[in-house]
Amino acid sequence: RRLYDRGIPHYTDPNLGGVGTKEVKWLSDGYNRLVCHKVTAVLTLLSMGLNVALIDADVLAFADPFAQPLKADITFQYGGYAAVNDSTFSAPLDPTCHTDALVSDRLCDVNTGFYFVRSNAQTLALFQRVDQKCKSQSGPNLVDDQTIMNDVLQ
Repeated sequence: RRLYDRGIPHYTDPNLGGVGTKEVKWLSDGYNRLVCHKVTAVLTLLSMGLNVALIDADVLAFADPFAQPLKADITFQYGGYAAVNDSTFSAPLDPTCHTDALVSDRLCDVNTGFYFVRSNAQTLALFQRVDQKCKSQSGPNLVDDQTIMNDVLQ
């Protein structure tokens, strides 16, 4: 309500409901269900003809990521990976991972925590496929949006 009162454009998924921190522990079923709602939100906005820049709250930009015109229909964050070591993440960025890297190379998967997507028939079809796969999951061991996006892109 605070964003609305201040006149700030925003989108709230009416199907999300109240979610607490216990339900969304990283890579838990609750977390994976929550992050799949990002796909639904982006698909809704793309369906309205809007281009979307999605930036997760835990992403920090050291410079304006949109300073240069974006020419591609979708621009994902690539590069690097994290290795789990005593609950901390540390690994160098892989300089060989760039925009024309193969998606099937696990070091070069896209990161769904930061991307820009233009609304057009191709991007709508992509997000419809990812959204459908997110929504078709059931039972324990749900998969997150990033894993599904990378599987669809392969």
